[in-house]
Amino acid sequence: MKTILLCDSGLGGLDIAARLIEQIRSMGDGAFRLIYFNAWPHPQCGYNQLKNDQERSQVFTAAFEGVARFHPDFCLIACNTLSIVYRKIAAVKPSSFPVIEMVRPASEFFAETMRCRPELRLLILGTDTTIRSGIYTDQLIQAGISAERLASLACPGLATVLEDGFDSPAVRHKIAAAAEQAEAMIPADTPLALALCCTHFGYAETLWKTEFAGRFRQEPQLLNPNASILHQPELQSCLQQAGNPKIKVEFFSRFPMPQTKMQFFAEFFKGIVPELSEALLQAHCDEALFMLPEGIF
Repeated sequence: MKTILLCDSGLGGLDIAARLIEQIRSMGDGAFRLIYFNAWPHPQCGYNQLKNDQERSQVFTAAFEGVARFHPDFCLIACNTLSIVYRKIAAVKPSSFPVIEMVRPASEFFAETMRCRPELRLLILGTDTTIRSGIYTDQLIQAGISAERLASLACPGLATVLEDGFDSPAVRHKIAAAAEQAEAMIPADTPLALALCCTHFGYAETLWKTEFAGRFRQEPQLLNPNASILHQPELQSCLQQAGNPKIKVEFFSRFPMPQTKMQFFAEFFKGIVPELSEALLQAHCDEALFMLPEGIF
């Protein structure tokens, strides 16, 4: 049985987990253990709330030691924020097992779209950590996309409120605020694409279109890169080596996630990927999943 581990901070990566399960179902014979590893470190503090990049690296290094104890055949970092942190960690200490993070496949996806549609401006949307890093702008410029065609906007707190519902007043308020800010940055008649650089953001596709269409003269093109991480040749090779859609799905976290959130997502995925829905309802919670560095929390 091959073990594939998806690492995220929160529940946004469940979208990628669902896509992966559907992909595995279509690939033949074999058996897989799919682990969803929630690397959220503390009930009152996520990675974006830590003081600086050094603290983020220290905490995720500890979390990744927990990942390694599962001895995965493949690891997907299904989170843009953690992908950026992981790049810094891996530059010092590469992983002993294959890892794919979001930045490379997402950047390739965005760049290809911009080449095919030279009239587009791209608004990069993400968490504070993702936008502050400037990594997607840098990657796209390196790929030959003019800096004049790029803009970035942080959406603080949006990922968190999306876990309570995809169409709540809080979500609407934050996406409406992002559209208002974008209107001040980009002319209203500009053909616009939105790069959703947080795995949570795709859950609110309808609101992104509605709120931005109200500020710009045409509905924006949404670029959700969540599927791009699953198209990488290294992962495809791993999946093809062991077919048979026998899939065991498990969810692990240091602490219990709010029951309302787990039930909401379990119900959302129930009719699509029941294995994932069941894993959410039977979540494994253990503070020893990974040990937090001293002096940070």
